[in-house]
Amino acid sequence: MEDKEFLERVQQIRQRLYRIAYTYIKNEEDAKEIISNTVYKGYKNLNKLKNNEFFETWITRILINECHQLSRNNQGKVHVSLEFISDWMHKESEENYDIDDKIDLYEAVDSLEGSIKTVIILKYLEDMTIKETAKHIGISESRVKNYIHKGLKCLREKLRGEING
Repeated sequence: MEDKEFLERVQQIRQRLYRIAYTYIKNEEDAKEIISNTVYKGYKNLNKLKNNEFFETWITRILINECHQLSRNNQGKVHVSLEFISDWMHKESEENYDIDDKIDLYEAVDSLEGSIKTVIILKYLEDMTIKETAKHIGISESRVKNYIHKGLKCLREKLRGEING
């Protein structure tokens, strides 16, 4: 892949990369830094991309690894903004949800374990199919289905506890 094509491909998916980073990190500046690091590492390691067809999957994996790295480095620091919650819930346009419900949902998703959280974010925030989700994070479709089942079960339990609590 040539430099120009690399930059064009990154430009085509920059919004998706930003949404994923912001969902993980919950901080605009950190998300932008992660995007920069991802593009740098992707460019630097472009020779390791065996098939240009898998560029988006490959760069998304780099991005998720960068998010995990920053999360490990920032353990104990919490960045929560109402703007993030609002953005994250953009697909929920019905007015029957109030902000408390959205906060509860956000906190429940945020509390999920690593791979389960990743699958839920890609499947429901990014509207990826099971097949696309599996391809993006390098696991089998059956494992994605398993993570979705576990994640949704956990979310139901957490949210049911919020309602009854």
